[in-house]
Amino acid sequence: MSSEIQNVSASCLIASSFDEDLLSDAARGCLERLGENPDLVIALVSSDYRPHIDKLVEILQIDGHARTIAGASAGGIFGVGTQQENITGISLLFLKLPGVKVKVDIPEGKKISTKFTLNEEQISPKATILLGNPVSTDLSEILEKFNTKLPKTPVVGGLITGGPEEEDLFLFTENGKRSVDTMAIHLFGRVHMETLVSQTCRPIGEPFVITEALEDEVMTIGRRPAYEVLKEAFESLKTLDQELADGNVFAGIAAKEDVEEFKTGDFLIRRITSTDLDHGSLTLDSPVRSGQTIQFQLRDPEMANQNLSKHCGAIKSEHGDPLAIFVASDVQRSLAFYEETNEDATIIHSHFGESPVAGLFANREIAPIGEENRRLSLSLAAGFIYLDSPEALPEPSSTETE
Repeated sequence: MSSEIQNVSASCLIASSFDEDLLSDAARGCLERLGENPDLVIALVSSDYRPHIDKLVEILQIDGHARTIAGASAGGIFGVGTQQENITGISLLFLKLPGVKVKVDIPEGKKISTKFTLNEEQISPKATILLGNPVSTDLSEILEKFNTKLPKTPVVGGLITGGPEEEDLFLFTENGKRSVDTMAIHLFGRVHMETLVSQTCRPIGEPFVITEALEDEVMTIGRRPAYEVLKEAFESLKTLDQELADGNVFAGIAAKEDVEEFKTGDFLIRRITSTDLDHGSLTLDSPVRSGQTIQFQLRDPEMANQNLSKHCGAIKSEHGDPLAIFVASDVQRSLAFYEETNEDATIIHSHFGESPVAGLFANREIAPIGEENRRLSLSLAAGFIYLDSPEALPEPSSTETE
């Protein structure tokens, strides 16, 4: 199976500022390993590449024979066995996809395609990689459309990162830099994507029902002041965990309610942005409502490692090595968190070897939890792309939602 993978995908990470010769060599190298022209090239670049996007596209087209390019800025990038934070560079993924059709949707405004037809019959993408500008993208609205209109399509991705200025956050295609909020890379045909969510938090205290909330403010939990419940969860920790808890306690909102015993991975992690000690309320970084289950969470590097390795092992055991891996990891899942370099990339590499990898550090991540695609925080989301068959498929057409 590994020989087939080398023939249909290739990746490369360059930790360097824009350099035409280096990029030309990288594009030719990926093309040579592919053996054929790529059907899709994904390029994730540091924001200092922005003035050079047109030249980068030209290099990928001439030296890499790229026809379809999907690219974005990134404050950090992933490759095979490596992750680079806050550096200048590029992560490239070349894909030859026999029997698969690629459609890169770059909608103007908030209109994003969720209806596709083939021979007058409606079809759904088998997999979607979604990237958005954090300044202007409403992930909740977009994911609601996907979950409603394309409930069987797994979506992986995140909100892009880059430099400190708004102009340092950008998306681009084979036509150059695009003034759009969102990019969706749809894969149709003989392909499927296994997904993984590795969270950095473990539950502490007990789960309770939110009994009073207004937008992003939680007033009462189990009919008690929310801060009182948070304090109780902290006091339940052992001394070492209390020391770890400084700046590392978050709120977990249950992804689904019909769970007998909640555990890591059952929650959508939300940041606690402020506390009101006078009223005992907590403000989160996302709206909540009464009736949802909440349990506080402790961010734990050791647990994060174990969780990622467990999920990688399960995918490898059931599905084998993938065609390629796309990673979106939270910017806070970093060297400052682990105190070691390449932690996540090393774990992925230990399970999947030289399987091609491209990825970015994201402001928020996207992946399925349960039966819905969700907006995540403090997580690593990954899509493992597998080919089902080399048979050809006609080109789908699309229409836009309102």
